[in-house]
Amino acid sequence: MGEQDRLAAVFVHGFASKAATWRNFDERISEDDELQSVDVLHLEYSTHVPRSLFWRPDRRLPTLSTIADVLQTFLETEAAGYRRLVLVCHSMGGLVVQRYLQRMLNQGRGAELERIRRVVLFATPNAGSDFARQLRRDLLGSHPQERDLRTLNEEIRDTHAAVIRDVVNAKIVGERTCPIPFSVYAGAEDNIVPRASAQGSFPEVGALPGDHFTIIKPTSRHHRSYATLRRLLLETAADSDPPIQQAVTVNTQIDDQAHRSLYQANPSTVIVSELRTDFHGTQWESVYHSVREQLSSASISVVDKWNYPDAPVDVLITVRSADAVLQENSSTQGTVLKVYAEHVRSGGKIFVGICAVGARWPEAKTVIIEWLPADIEGSFYVEGVPDAIQLYTIMTTWIQAAIKRKSVHMRDGSRIDRVLDLAPDPYDIPGRKPL
Repeated sequence: MGEQDRLAAVFVHGFASKAATWRNFDERISEDDELQSVDVLHLEYSTHVPRSLFWRPDRRLPTLSTIADVLQTFLETEAAGYRRLVLVCHSMGGLVVQRYLQRMLNQGRGAELERIRRVVLFATPNAGSDFARQLRRDLLGSHPQERDLRTLNEEIRDTHAAVIRDVVNAKIVGERTCPIPFSVYAGAEDNIVPRASAQGSFPEVGALPGDHFTIIKPTSRHHRSYATLRRLLLETAADSDPPIQQAVTVNTQIDDQAHRSLYQANPSTVIVSELRTDFHGTQWESVYHSVREQLSSASISVVDKWNYPDAPVDVLITVRSADAVLQENSSTQGTVLKVYAEHVRSGGKIFVGICAVGARWPEAKTVIIEWLPADIEGSFYVEGVPDAIQLYTIMTTWIQAAIKRKSVHMRDGSRIDRVLDLAPDPYDIPGRKPL
């Protein structure tokens, strides 16, 4: 049986958790002969609660919107071969899925959601959780995911309302609608996400034994949480496939015509960006995606090259630690020269930003400049910063500059400065040299 003929159960964990959270479900499903046609997949993303007072609020973790991007990439790559999916979510994972659905519909991609045959929510705070406020006090500061979980959070409310309107209550599959059944459950002894929050605006909510955590820890196949999910998976596995003309085939490649459609689908300015880093760069990856998210709006879409592999890049950002740059025979030199070669081949059209991060950034910046020719034309910049906070600022400046350059393609391009609330662009200063 090929992947397209099988059902994939995609498990999405919650706050301060990881894929191993679902171990009990994994074991039960693997032992269940009747579920042998179901494949188990796990989305894992960065989230944790710091365990010491050395936590710094400036340490950037992905927000709900960034994690929704991660889920989109996961479904379009790891789960690309499956025509039928069930998304199984715990706690904040349910908010991630709802944000993903909202964003896909906002992009007019409702037909691509048709392969999602059901969403199962275990103890999801659809109306937020007061636990987030306690977490804020315990952390002695702010946490990006804590902000997303607060009671009365406007983004949670707006996302949930859109999902109820365009998914739960939708009648047809359209560009901006797609009916998907939701099965919603609260923990009978849950003191973190009360039943009212777990229900949100869904028509009904079921109660399962356990608290916020044990609700997803079935100790046997007779545990009500497992029996419930098992029934839903069997029902979904038995459903017939949609007609061939409605079947969704997810293609992670995008040809020229599809790329033109990306720009023509709405009047937004679309910026394709790419980050290149190394195995030291996990925190920089989070910063980069946070910048993309903050600069994206109804008028501007900053998309990552990973999702559009054949689309031409507008902004290419390379980040390396200052120490790595200053090592003898540093491999970073080859990386920098490769980026320079790509810039030249584009005729100077690719906006390139290279940044060294760390206490020794002034020395590292000087070394990078020495590696490069002195007569580089076009937008090619070398910078250095001491930490991730300053990296956030410089990445924002680079992408803003690229947006401003491309804003003439907007239907209402004259509003670009107001939309971005831009300060004078340092790269527009007359006489400023690229390096």
